[in-house]
Amino acid sequence: SSERLDALEAHLGHPLRDPHGDPIPQADGSVEPLEEVPLTDWPLYQKAVIVHVEDEPEFLLQKILELGLSPGTTLQVVESLPDSITVAVAHLQVRLNRASAANVHVRPASAADRGQAILPLSELALRQKALVVQLDPEFRGLARRRLLDLGLTPATEVTPELATPVGDPRAYRVRGTLVALRNEQARHVWVRPLGPEATRN
Repeated sequence: SSERLDALEAHLGHPLRDPHGDPIPQADGSVEPLEEVPLTDWPLYQKAVIVHVEDEPEFLLQKILELGLSPGTTLQVVESLPDSITVAVAHLQVRLNRASAANVHVRPASAADRGQAILPLSELALRQKALVVQLDPEFRGLARRRLLDLGLTPATEVTPELATPVGDPRAYRVRGTLVALRNEQARHVWVRPLGPEATRN
C-alpha cells in the first residue's frame, strides 16, 4: 500500500538512490536521469565521484566493493592502460581490470566532494554531523543487520552526541533517536562529515 511505501521510505531516510547507486523511482514512476560515465571513459587526473556501481555480475560487484569503491567515493584516474585502470583514493592507489572499471560510473567532483574525507564513525568528533556512506562490505551477519535496523543506511544523517569518560561506547543520534554503539561496531560504518571536516576523536 502507499502507506507502507511511505513508512519504508521514511525508515530508510528518503534515499534517492539504492546502495549501488541506481535511482529509485518516484511515486509517479519517474526516474532521476543518470548523468555519469564509466570509469574507463574518465580523463586522467580529474577528480570524480562514484555515483553508481553495476550489481551484475555479482562477482565483479563484490570485488569492486572490497576495494573500497562505493557510491560517494572521490577518486581520480592516475593511469589508463589497455588492460587496466589505476585510481587514487585518498592516499591509496587501486588497480582495476577494464571490465571492473567499466562497471563503475562517475561524475565530476564538486568542491564539496573534494573537501570532505570519508572516515569511520568511531573517529567522528562529538557533535559533528555526517552522512553514512556505507557499511564495510565484509561486515556481515547479525551484527550488520543490527546496524541496519538502527537506521544506519546510506545517506542517513548521524551525529555522535555523548561519550563515556573513556570514550567507549558513544551515543549517536540517528533518525531522531539516540543509539549506543561500541567503537568496535562504529568503526564498520563509513561516513562523510557535513560542513568543515571534523578533528578525529
